[in-house]
Amino acid sequence: MTTASSYCSGSLDTNAVVRIFLNDIPDQHERVLLLLSQPDTNYQISDLAIIESVFVLEHHYEFTHKQVEDYLIAIISKPNLSFNRQVFLSAIPYYIAHPSLSFNDCILSVYAKLNDALPLFTFDKQLAKRLPEAVEL
Repeated sequence: MTTASSYCSGSLDTNAVVRIFLNDIPDQHERVLLLLSQPDTNYQISDLAIIESVFVLEHHYEFTHKQVEDYLIAIISKPNLSFNRQVFLSAIPYYIAHPSLSFNDCILSVYAKLNDALPLFTFDKQLAKRLPEAVEL
């Protein structure tokens, strides 16, 4: 049974997800905030869009790991956004504890752990050295 509060009103792409946090393009920032402020709305975000947004923030905007953490917490705290919260909540501590690892590596490790698919086999020596879930091939 679908209720008004669980009805999907649409989905957000990477650019819209980035604009939730950034106000570098004020018109886009305001439009996405207006969209999210509508009552009884629920928007889907693919895990890929969040992972890609972290990449954009790190590489285009030169965000630190702490700034990315703040961004992720801001996204996670929005109740009308639907995505795999458990994956991101679990990945943040890895990401903060291991600044030499990419967010993507942290996500891969968490996916393996949450899906009971350990170990995570990799050719990445740094990943295997830093995370117990990862094993070098």
